[in-house]
Amino acid sequence: MNYLIGHALNKNIGAGPALKNGPAGMDSGVAHGEGVDFVYARSLREASLPWEILEAAHSLFQKEGFERTSVPDICRRLGIKPFEFYNHFNSLDEVLEILWAR
Repeated sequence: MNYLIGHALNKNIGAGPALKNGPAGMDSGVAHGEGVDFVYARSLREASLPWEILEAAHSLFQKEGFERTSVPDICRRLGIKPFEFYNHFNSLDEVLEILWAR
């Protein structure tokens, strides 16, 4: 895997909600059967979000150009808040560097 992509995707490993009886036996204090599926689905979404951001950014860069694309544009397309973008990437320039390296 390309270093830049790997770095961006692994940036938050260990962060986020832990799961009781979930992967790697992590424990959040949530009793089994009490929202575990929701927490697991949310953590799957968090795991795929960097890829979704990269895909949305790539699409907008092609359609609008880099100069006309903003973080709020990408967030609107995905239905996320800007802080979710910044949890995975430091800037729009970083996203462009990763896409360029692909």
